[in-house]
Amino acid sequence: MEENAKKILLIVVAVACIAAAGIITYKTMGGGTTAAGQPTGKVWVKCNNPKCGHEYEISAKEYTDFMMSNGGPRQFMMSGAVPMKCPKCNEDSVFKAMKCEKCGKVFFPGTVEGKAEDTCPGCGYSPSTAPAKKT
Repeated sequence: MEENAKKILLIVVAVACIAAAGIITYKTMGGGTTAAGQPTGKVWVKCNNPKCGHEYEISAKEYTDFMMSNGGPRQFMMSGAVPMKCPKCNEDSVFKAMKCEKCGKVFFPGTVEGKAEDTCPGCGYSPSTAPAKKT
């Protein structure tokens, strides 16, 4: 009986970890949430097609709804983000991006090798490694 109890405990722990990972992924995809749990704010997206490069903002809710209806957190964790259709070139090549608060360049996270994921390839600024602002 003790062996069965250990197996059940391990299964419960594994399920709890998977659920926690899914919740964390869902919560971090947008800017914040409303009281009803809906994400708020805006998300920058950019077309990865070299011939296009269209960049624009969409609501965090729209982005999260798209991701959840196209595989959800599990799909994201296993193979990365699902591309959205670009309104300009009509290719499935639009992904979440960042906009540099210093120079305004819109870029994909992690594009500067050896630097923080939020480092701008245009000016080299990274909010996560910049000195704290004095208030």
